[in-house]
Amino acid sequence: MIEKIGPGYLVLIVGPSGAGKDTVLNIARETLDRESFHFPVRIVTRRSDVTEATQYVTSDDFERVQQLGGLSFVWRAHGLSYGLPRSMDDEIGAGRNVVSNVSRGIVKDARERYRNCFVILITANAATRAERLAARGRENPDELAARLSRETLVSVDFEPDAVIENETTPDQAARSLVQLLDELRQPALGATAAAYSR
Repeated sequence: MIEKIGPGYLVLIVGPSGAGKDTVLNIARETLDRESFHFPVRIVTRRSDVTEATQYVTSDDFERVQQLGGLSFVWRAHGLSYGLPRSMDDEIGAGRNVVSNVSRGIVKDARERYRNCFVILITANAATRAERLAARGRENPDELAARLSRETLVSVDFEPDAVIENETTPDQAARSLVQLLDELRQPALGATAAAYSR
């Protein structure tokens, strides 16, 4: 039996497009203790905007890094490739808690590979998400409608450990996220998670 990676936590932030995951995560990151938490830079085959902690690479470079074993996780979404660097496993092995915005599709694999995996769903209603996505200006109206339709049809085949509704201000959602993450170092994790879970 392969030993699971630990003892630090792998905290996965998931949620539909337009939920404000990166914005909330960036605000929370400024508050959290950097000695205890690590935020890996995602590798992606698209140039990032100011809200994302990502490193842009070409498709060829992405495939090369993957083949060399440099990525712990890889997923495809909306015609793009995303990955998390293998170095994050060293951080978890050293006892730090790794936090990243990822695809829901990697959750099952992550739970099997990591000793302590905690999944937080950040979400918002469809109207709010549509407004936020339109403000990004990355897609035309038809592409935007198709994206929202696809995500409506995707069934969530996992139970998150906690849910944060990002309907008001990102600062409020970030405070909820910080509280959850701070509790990872406390025995009361289960009680706190229950307060946010459905």
